[in-house]
Amino acid sequence: GKGKGKGSKKRSTSGKFVVDESGGVLGEFTGTIKSYNDRMCYGFIESDDLKAQGYDSVFLHGDVKKGFQAGNVVKFTAFLTGEGKIQAKD
Repeated sequence: GKGKGKGSKKRSTSGKFVVDESGGVLGEFTGTIKSYNDRMCYGFIESDDLKAQGYDSVFLHGDVKKGFQAGNVVKFTAFLTGEGKIQAKD
């Protein structure tokens, strides 16, 4: 339908995803993009090192994905949001 899906998930007026790392930066990791949904503009990274620390999938927002696709191995910085959710940047 009209007006659905495009841009409705943005969280800042500049159109860029707002990184909330108030929960702390965990460091640099390597992982594989296990899924990415172009329509929803987000996906998830799987990292064995983070799994060993008790974290499952790392949230990946489209604004920080660059040109990578599902299946690509990526190096990223993991951080926790103020709500304790793990996300990737860089």
